[in-house]
Amino acid sequence: MVAVAALGCTADPPQEREDSAQARSAIAAWQSATLAWGTGDTEVGLRPGATDLPAEGPSSVAVGPSGEVLVLDRVNERAISIATSGASHVRASLARDAEHIAAGEDGAFAAWSPLRAQVSVLGRDGSPAGELSIPRVLRDVQRIEVGTSHRIFAVTSMQETWSLGSPHAPLDLASILRSKREGAAFLADGRGVAARTTESGGEILVYRAPGGGDDEKIAVAWTYPIAGPLAAVRILGTTETAVCARIERIDQDPQSEAIHVEREALCVEAGTGKVLAQQPMGGRGLYTMHEDAAVGGSPPVLVVARPEADGLHLTRVALGEKGDLAATEVAR
Repeated sequence: MVAVAALGCTADPPQEREDSAQARSAIAAWQSATLAWGTGDTEVGLRPGATDLPAEGPSSVAVGPSGEVLVLDRVNERAISIATSGASHVRASLARDAEHIAAGEDGAFAAWSPLRAQVSVLGRDGSPAGELSIPRVLRDVQRIEVGTSHRIFAVTSMQETWSLGSPHAPLDLASILRSKREGAAFLADGRGVAARTTESGGEILVYRAPGGGDDEKIAVAWTYPIAGPLAAVRILGTTETAVCARIERIDQDPQSEAIHVEREALCVEAGTGKVLAQQPMGGRGLYTMHEDAAVGGSPPVLVVARPEADGLHLTRVALGEKGDLAATEVAR
């Protein structure tokens, strides 16, 4: 089931207006979709939960360069691609133990198996493009990123990013350890971004541009405060100038003492605080996914996923197209 949305045009000149309208129309051709449970080419697999055994299904989503959405269908051992038209198809076969997926700007993508500490890189057409190992010495790797020329980056829970090289030009351990950059993701100008909880809630951090000393590399240039209380806040990724984060808010009923967790994905423009997207994500659904939200594409989109009884629900939001959200200024 796919809901299609049409977007309006922008301002003069006419040629720019036409090009911009076509780009936005392509990137936001569908806003919501459901992939039913099953084994068909347009379905994703689900292993129902049992006593002491949680349910298992798609574990990760990513956004490709043209706004297409990639879903790691673990049970069926494959990657499913949903085009901007809403049409879905099997993109490639993957190893059964792959748990994370990431997309590159050139159409390539990668799947990571934490069990084997192995990253499999695939080309735009889904053909194998080599494998790369993640050294076990890198602790608490949370996700991977795909750069140009099939270069792979590992992002840890400490919000540090390490370069691993590519399948055809892997870095040795010494070079990997020297490659560390502060930040869970990076803006187009090279500035790293991070997020953290605070006593009053949380905040998104943008570091200063790398310089000559260690202190300069980790100095904070700009912050965006997030109202609390928060259970967690984590960076999802960046566009050229925007930062997206996954937020979990907690609320406890004073009478029943029951704790309710609300999740949302938030994207803001770095430096101005303008809210580009604020998408509710609901509860955890049938099971917990590794990556249930991602950002990417050009023009960029945010995608969130939630496993429900009838299938995997997906929502896409074109960043900057939410006219009902006013810009918010924050202090440096």
